[in-house]
Amino acid sequence: MEISIKETSVFKGIAICLMLWHHLFHNTLEFGIISNHIGIFGKVCVSFFLFLSGYGLAKQYDRFASNRLRYSLIFLVRKLAKFFMSYWFVFFIIIGIGLLLGRNLSEAYPNLNQYKSLILDFLGQMGYSSYIPTWWFNKLIIQLYMLFPLLLTLFSRKWIGFVALIILGIIEQFSLINIFSVIEGGIFAFCLGIFIAIFPVNIKKSLPVVLIFTAIIITLIIIRFNLSNIRFTLIDTLFVATFVGLFKTFCFSHYSFPILAYLGKHSANMYMIHSFFIMMFPLFCYQTNVPIFIFLILLIVSLLSSIIVDKIRIISMYSFLEDKIIKHITLKLFKYHQK
Repeated sequence: MEISIKETSVFKGIAICLMLWHHLFHNTLEFGIISNHIGIFGKVCVSFFLFLSGYGLAKQYDRFASNRLRYSLIFLVRKLAKFFMSYWFVFFIIIGIGLLLGRNLSEAYPNLNQYKSLILDFLGQMGYSSYIPTWWFNKLIIQLYMLFPLLLTLFSRKWIGFVALIILGIIEQFSLINIFSVIEGGIFAFCLGIFIAIFPVNIKKSLPVVLIFTAIIITLIIIRFNLSNIRFTLIDTLFVATFVGLFKTFCFSHYSFPILAYLGKHSANMYMIHSFFIMMFPLFCYQTNVPIFIFLILLIVSLLSSIIVDKIRIISMYSFLEDKIIKHITLKLFKYHQK
């Protein structure tokens, strides 16, 4: 199962839609129990993004260098530089507009040192105490990036990696103490993405395979909806992997899903932006009282904002500067490594 860049964008488009619905409806019954349950289920978006991130990083690294040990540090620094350059651009726009609209630092970081918190937020390390609380994912993905060279080495051997995956999944799902609390859970989804990138799974196009995959997905959804007192990291990851396998094998040959792909290309910006609208303009977002229209309003304003942000990035020459800095860092590291 090889997932192309375009297909990855489609899956990211699905994930960002789930994220928006989750943040709109997961903690309220005001708009109906169905919307609420779908909102709770929408948390699976985290596993989607982690799985795709692990898969994408492993594939990119495979193209980047054949010598894993020699170039892993260069690859890691390059990826972190790219992440932070994109993150900081949106970070300053959101905080600048937020301050103008009255969301000051004392409100964003209550009972904390405001300037220390702002610096940590700038570094993506504030977790759930970020200026926008849903930016907690930044801390998680940065830490997983840092672990990537080690994880890549661990999963470079099939059976060792397979056993490690099973152990990670069991510990993350059933441990009374979350051993991975430092990275707030989610390491299993990231690792499964890496493993499948290194050792692709071949799925045959046949009716029995469709029925089996569909049965697994339905079973996992039923478990997800009916058990509210357990962790869902393992269940969500298995759902994502099964869904991706089914969708990849049987759907892309018939349709390319251009709208979802377009949303996927803007998913990083939309992730950073959408909660700002929910927090600052709740009356605007929820004005219709109809869940699907509420969702569409947030989807449209988040997408339009992302398009505007990208235009500003180009007009201001920031994207050019970003590319130059990343290339400069990469070249310097290569020269240093060859000494």
